[in-house]
Amino acid sequence: VDLVIFNGNIGLNSKRTMLYATELTKKYPNVQFVLNFGWYEMYLGHVPKTPYEFEDNISVRIQNSDDWPKNLHWKDPRSKEGLIIMLQTGQTIQVWPSFGFPKVRPTPKLYSEYPQWATPEWINERFEIEETNIRNWEVNAKHYKILVTHLNPYKDPRLEGIVATQWNIHWAKCLWVTTNQEKSINFLG
Repeated sequence: VDLVIFNGNIGLNSKRTMLYATELTKKYPNVQFVLNFGWYEMYLGHVPKTPYEFEDNISVRIQNSDDWPKNLHWKDPRSKEGLIIMLQTGQTIQVWPSFGFPKVRPTPKLYSEYPQWATPEWINERFEIEETNIRNWEVNAKHYKILVTHLNPYKDPRLEGIVATQWNIHWAKCLWVTTNQEKSINFLG
């Protein structure tokens, strides 16, 4: 195994997910790990006091902590750069972890599935940012590309009943890794 992707909902909160991820990175120091937080870690029971409070906390931990594993990679969603990772085989890959916000139209179900503060406008703003960044990344990537999204753009039960549009992106010679609550692993691309 050269690469392991933690694609959200590992624990019911980010602390449990971080504990699990860091323990595995210590156990397998030659394997590269990508951490992409999901619904449970980022939004379940979490109302940010400031915009990007969660992301700022992770960034500070990475920058100021000597115990952040060198083989654990996380991308701040505000960053316009993907992760460039060298595998133990010598192959370099570029990974773009993202939540995978869809573009939505207001529906009654939207408010029962997303936090109360996640209005359709807020979700659509995140969609626009993610789509623009991913489109720029896919065109400019110089190595094998892997897109990682927590939400599955195809038949994700969390989007059932929500009128949603997915990104307008094009893929060639790449991999799209996503999640599905009804299947343990899901690959697109």
